[in-house]
Amino acid sequence: MNRPGPHPHSTARARIFSPAEMSWSGAARVPGFDARCADGTLLSPGNGKPMWLLVSGGESETVLAQVDGATERCSVEDPAPWAVALAALTGGPVPPAQVLVDANGWLRRAFRTEDDASPELVAAELSRIRASPFDSSSIHH
Repeated sequence: MNRPGPHPHSTARARIFSPAEMSWSGAARVPGFDARCADGTLLSPGNGKPMWLLVSGGESETVLAQVDGATERCSVEDPAPWAVALAALTGGPVPPAQVLVDANGWLRRAFRTEDDASPELVAAELSRIRASPFDSSSIHH
């Protein structure tokens, strides 16, 4: 499958995904997962708020989810299969280091490495995602 190159507005090897350039049905929902917080709260994509996902690979895959505006990072349950699915979805041999998901569960930005995702860039992207979440009317099948 021929995958499109980086979006013209991407920076530092980070890639912005837009419906027009995604080769999988025009857009992609993030693979489903549950993340458990210390207080027992469960998070999942499409919960009504943007999410920031942090992936650390290695021998023991770890994925943390943080809801936009929260300070707590919650552990994704059974992260290895989710990380494999995310790697396949984003077209890489390994999952991206960080992913931003909009309030409706749509993949909006993937950063291949930690260095690609400066705090300022993540904050700017979350602001843009907050302002323009995808919904069923903005996705054409």
